[in-house]
Amino acid sequence: IYYFFMKITTNKVQSFDYFELQGQMNNEGIIKLQLEVEEAMKRGSKFFVFDFSNLSYINSSGLRIFIKTQKQLKLFDGFLTIFAVEKEVKEILDISELNELLRVKPSLKEAIAEIR
Repeated sequence: IYYFFMKITTNKVQSFDYFELQGQMNNEGIIKLQLEVEEAMKRGSKFFVFDFSNLSYINSSGLRIFIKTQKQLKLFDGFLTIFAVEKEVKEILDISELNELLRVKPSLKEAIAEIR
């Protein structure tokens, strides 16, 4: 099921915050995600894993959230990683050359290994 809006599911798993994103990252979803990320950081979280397996679209404003979050987390020896990126979104990440900065991994297992 793809949503025309973005659904965000969050969980605390071991030492990281897990965000499952579904649908399209539009302006409303971007604001909602930014608030979720900021709240997790206020709680002291510094390792974030984002599941993109059901994210069908992201724009430059959406990418900006991840770049900004990565820079903030780096100040606290933290980072984010993204996994299971769908083809259309992967093309956007490839074109923008953000794969390394955002630690894009093929699977959850590899994303978690990045944290350890």
